[in-house]
Amino acid sequence: MNIREKHHRDPQRRPPWAHCSLCGGELYQGDECWRINGSTLCRSCLGDYAADAFAAHRRICGEEAPL
Repeated sequence: MNIREKHHRDPQRRPPWAHCSLCGGELYQGDECWRINGSTLCRSCLGDYAADAFAAHRRICGEEAPL
């Protein structure tokens, strides 16, 4: 038995191309996304990912000697 994946002409009926690794949101062909260390990220989650990735470098201005 052959199983064929349907190719819909209507973009609203097409299956997602990928899912965001953080929020699980659907990403479709042509959508902007980022591939970082094996994770696929949507634009909305990119800032959260960067904040976590660079957390060790976080400082509060005024609570340490100026640069």
